[in-house]
Amino acid sequence: MNSTQFCEKAIAQVQTPQRKAKYNDKQRIRLKDAKSWALKRSGCRDTAEIKKYLKILGKKLDLRLTSAWIAINKELANLIADLVSIVTTTPSLGDRVRWTGYQPMQAYITQWEPFQIVSINQGMAKLDLLSFLVPLEELVAV
Repeated sequence: MNSTQFCEKAIAQVQTPQRKAKYNDKQRIRLKDAKSWALKRSGCRDTAEIKKYLKILGKKLDLRLTSAWIAINKELANLIADLVSIVTTTPSLGDRVRWTGYQPMQAYITQWEPFQIVSINQGMAKLDLLSFLVPLEELVAV
């Protein structure tokens, strides 16, 4: 099962509401606790990795909010963990891939995806429609 099929099976909308915490509530879940639970459950090391997989799943969450981490822990951690196991394989020459590490100014390239890897040299990949090299770890096989 490739990542496109996996994303199609992902839930359509996050059910946990995004809201700011009431700081006078002594029973509230702390941000660092919710974040550590979500990272541990999803198998990711840091926030950047979570952002990468949320982009692949097509979810937009404000990770500054505790409720976003609770939503990841409750609803998306299993999907991200499954995606981590799929994505950990490094793409090879000739594979069709999506680039997840582009800058916001380069968002126009998503209309050209998926790309094909033309050559690989020292951890950098040359894609068929781009004139510059892309880091191999930022590519996800389709």
